[in-house]
Amino acid sequence: MPSLREAKLRYIKYCLQLAQHSRTDLEVVDVEFGQIEHAVKYCIELEAWELLTSFTDAMNDYLIRRARWDDYIKFNTLLLAHHLIDDSPEKMMRIKQVGELEEIRGNYKEALSLNKVLFQLYEQDEKANAYSMIEVLKQISKFTRIFGDYDETIRWLEKGLELAERYRIYKDRVDFLFDLAVLYKTRDVNRAQEYWSLSLETARMIGYRSKEIDILILGASLYLIQNNIDGALRLYQAAFKYAQDMGDTFRAETIREELTRLGNIMKRNIFISYNHQDRDFVERLANDLRSTGLPVWWDQWEIKVGDSIIQKVSDGISDSAYLLAVLSPHSIRSQWVQREISSALMNQLSIEKNIVILPLLIADCEIPVLLREIKWADFRKTYEIGLKSLLEVLASNI
Repeated sequence: MPSLREAKLRYIKYCLQLAQHSRTDLEVVDVEFGQIEHAVKYCIELEAWELLTSFTDAMNDYLIRRARWDDYIKFNTLLLAHHLIDDSPEKMMRIKQVGELEEIRGNYKEALSLNKVLFQLYEQDEKANAYSMIEVLKQISKFTRIFGDYDETIRWLEKGLELAERYRIYKDRVDFLFDLAVLYKTRDVNRAQEYWSLSLETARMIGYRSKEIDILILGASLYLIQNNIDGALRLYQAAFKYAQDMGDTFRAETIREELTRLGNIMKRNIFISYNHQDRDFVERLANDLRSTGLPVWWDQWEIKVGDSIIQKVSDGISDSAYLLAVLSPHSIRSQWVQREISSALMNQLSIEKNIVILPLLIADCEIPVLLREIKWADFRKTYEIGLKSLLEVLASNI
């Protein structure tokens, strides 16, 4: 009479044959899966690792097709944990697949850990494929970014960039440069600009047109951070044309929305309301705003000899998206300034609501009652701080 161990081994081999013969017939395996599962448990119980390896090989395709992720991960992880796969390429393939399934199941920490192990194996393998290593680095950087560890993400992206440059894999070089530019966007805009410029140059060199659209959109956002409205407009227009040429309707529509927002301010003025005793400040401000590409309505530029001042001012306010109210002891006593602010407020309360009032405080004074609830840009400490806060508001409303 066979022992219990022998009986279990016989049962395991019977189920193994069943699994091997039916590996492409999913419905047969569905019916017999309960028996196969028991046989696998017996393999683990009896430490019959070679049989478990054969079972896993026979069942992997079924487990993936039926989306039995837990079983696939459990069986393959057991093989890896007990060092039952000596062949390095086979081991790396299993780790890669388990990592992919952990990602599908949302277990990002496990997926990250497996991909780091996989990259270490690639580094130790003299025959490792550079393309495979780059794909793993992309996975690692994706997971570290998910966890918000941007310093580590940058480190892995730089590893990928180094590999792509060493083996002259230009498409991946573009991708790594682009991702680095995105990460540096809020950390170091000048560094982001460097990576962005290199990614655009390489993309154009190899004709990577679909990526070039994303690069141009990123460049436009970098220009907006630097308050270069005109530069951002040019890049959005170029991206829009590429998207149209490629028949990329979705991205063309997205870019069109950005162009519309940008065009609203580019087509409509920024009206400056001030008292002439503050002319030096206003002249500097008007020139600085115009240098960023913003259209500025300043009376010294717009009102010519013989023009009706009242009509010109009224038209200027009507055609403007913003009214900058320069507040100082001189301006708050000015009837002209009060009239311009009142006109803008009436416009703001109209159905169209097509003007925004932005107070600029350049000296201590009593804020007019109608403007006390509106956050002002403070130029009292330094002109540069006030200008920066003003441009941030203008850029955020594009």
